[in-house]
Amino acid sequence: MTIETGQYAELSDIRGLRFECKNCKAVIVLPLSQIIGGIPYNCVNCKSTWSAMASRDVSSAIEMLTGALRQFQYFNESPTTGFSFSLELTREAEPTTSASRVSSGKD
Repeated sequence: MTIETGQYAELSDIRGLRFECKNCKAVIVLPLSQIIGGIPYNCVNCKSTWSAMASRDVSSAIEMLTGALRQFQYFNESPTTGFSFSLELTREAEPTTSASRVSSGKD
């Protein structure tokens, strides 16, 4: 028998997306409901450009991600959905909460 310990995030746990400027280390957290029309093109603190790629491409990808997260949050809350969806996280630091999964090794 194999025992695995993992760290999971339910979609209802996602409050927003966190962005950290690589230049000045300023952090901005945008709630999913406020990510409409994209993200800031520049750091709100030091004004450095956040993307070497076309800003529209980055902004569009983030809008698609937030739209998908909102949709899955809705599906998870629906009583007619026959599954629950969560994100499995890498375990770099000791988790504050964890879930254990027991496997017979045949998975």
